[in-house]
Amino acid sequence: MRLEGGGKSIFVVVIICLCTSLAVVVLRCFVRLKMVKTFGWDDTLMVFAMALNIWFAICGIAGSLAGFGRKFSDFDRPQDIEKALFWWWLGQSAYIWVVTMARLSIAMLLLRITTRPRDSIVTYTVMVLAVVVGLPFWFVLMLQCHPVQEFWQRTSHGSCISTKYVIDVTYIYSAVACLCDLTLGLYPIYLLKDMRLSWRSKWALAAILAMGCIASAAVVVRIPFLPNYQRADFLCM
Repeated sequence: MRLEGGGKSIFVVVIICLCTSLAVVVLRCFVRLKMVKTFGWDDTLMVFAMALNIWFAICGIAGSLAGFGRKFSDFDRPQDIEKALFWWWLGQSAYIWVVTMARLSIAMLLLRITTRPRDSIVTYTVMVLAVVVGLPFWFVLMLQCHPVQEFWQRTSHGSCISTKYVIDVTYIYSAVACLCDLTLGLYPIYLLKDMRLSWRSKWALAAILAMGCIASAAVVVRIPFLPNYQRADFLCM
């Protein structure tokens, strides 16, 4: 199927994000292995997150070719709709674990610069929240239909939970995810204040570590579009 409408934008954005993130992770691994010669759990988790991100990107690329960004009425065959919905469903599972693994990796990195046990409590809390909220949300998205394949086959022989319930759960997940990302982005500023570095170095490090707030902004921007999931043509929302 040709790229049409919103599918073109999705395809381009996925390719750009994949190449950028892959380059960053490869450079990080090079620095850790060849220059610093230490490869910690935070690096391992980030590599794992990158592997999942490749999976997520494949779903986005295949989905854009299958029909993401198009209305159901624009598809030529029911099989094409089924294929697009399958890649949508599979991409959801990848997304949850990509962001969860990335949050855990960043939290592990913060533990490296934490000097007092009481300061570690915040970081461990974020890690627990990321898993406790991410895992149930993943189950909701994966098992919202019975049998599972009813989500993309739409045979009317199975059943799916109300999309309103899925959206409500997504709101809860988004709120907690936003809190976690803001904490991971801003907490380093507090941790760096007691380190023996020049103010210029502290501000430079704080700016780099605070880039986690970008993820929080992405979650906030997505929230107004969540009700569109109730639309029949949610692939083109």
